Amino acid sequence: MATVFEYNIDLLDHYAQKLEKDQQACFKILEMIAYQQARFQALIVFFPGDETPLIQRVLKIMEGPVNRAKAQKLLREDFDLERDLLLIIRMLAFSIGNTQGEHWKSEAQRALKLLLEGIRINH
Repeated sequence: MATVFEYNIDLLDHYAQKLEKDQQACFKILEMIAYQQARFQALIVFFPGDETPLIQRVLKIMEGPVNRAKAQKLLREDFDLERDLLLIIRMLAFSIGNTQGEHWKSEAQRALKLLLEGIRINH
């Protein structure tokens, strides 16, 4: 089961590399995290053992995009990568945790939209 999550993080890493020059990379990667979480949320109960190494990989993937978004004044200056990203992931998990059928996608998109509106800086 851990292989599914590792594969998803590999995909996330590859996507982040493709977006290296994109000003919106931070937000696009968060969208992918939300999509992956919505798709595979039900499998988390089967995750064997400690998920810390996977979380550390996600934090490492997001470090550059978050720093660039802050430098470009697109992301709140007080956004803390470890604390706030993990909080967003947990909030998304809770918001889509009980969604049935095809509603998972719209629920994930709506939850992410609300969250992004709170962390983006509007110009």
